[in-house]
Amino acid sequence: MSIHFSTPNLQQEDGEYYPRGWKKDSKKSFSRNMRGSFVDILNRSVSGGIIGCYLEPGLPVYYINQNMLDYLGYEYGEFEKATGNLIVNCIDPGDWAQMEHIIDTAMKENKEYAVRYRMRKRDGSYIWVSDIGKKSWDEKGVPICIGVVRDITDEVVMKRRLEQESLQRQRQAEEYSHIFNSVFCGIVQYRMDRQGGVKFEKANLEAIRIFGYTPEEFWTKENWDLSNLIVEEDRTKP
Repeated sequence: MSIHFSTPNLQQEDGEYYPRGWKKDSKKSFSRNMRGSFVDILNRSVSGGIIGCYLEPGLPVYYINQNMLDYLGYEYGEFEKATGNLIVNCIDPGDWAQMEHIIDTAMKENKEYAVRYRMRKRDGSYIWVSDIGKKSWDEKGVPICIGVVRDITDEVVMKRRLEQESLQRQRQAEEYSHIFNSVFCGIVQYRMDRQGGVKFEKANLEAIRIFGYTPEEFWTKENWDLSNLIVEEDRTKP
């Protein structure tokens, strides 16, 4: 995100954003105020949660907005008391090491990070969140990370449900295939056109053996004629 500011000033020349005569102290004061304003603007512009953390062990909280507190079911005083104002205390222990590593690496490289993890709510249940953020500095110039957090619990639950259903269908198909190829009789499924041509959709190993083919020969053969698959003396039987 970039922000452009211009101010009218008698000392300001063409092409300048700020007059050269600006004092360094004024610039530092303006920069500190802008960091606070940036967080305020971000808070009012983003529908999700926002968490700011100091880059210290446990990630002490620098800032947390009301949307984030609502996600977790806390008022700020309750959150502070329950977590000691440390983000580590509201992250699922199984997700903490990976989350910490991803954020730490991004901060050292001054890059944006994106990570998913579980956060513990006030009632003890957990939500899945997506956290995207980057490095910044507080009003005193201390490094922090600011992350925009979104509740993705429904997305994760739906994805896992679809994966489980897909796995179940795969297992059922494997069981069906095992039964299909284990019985001691031929089983086929085919379609026949008006000219008597046959296209096999399915055939078990026993059926292929009865027809006198190897599986490779059977499935590569085209232009099947149903009458040729029936013993000649049986072709006219009702």
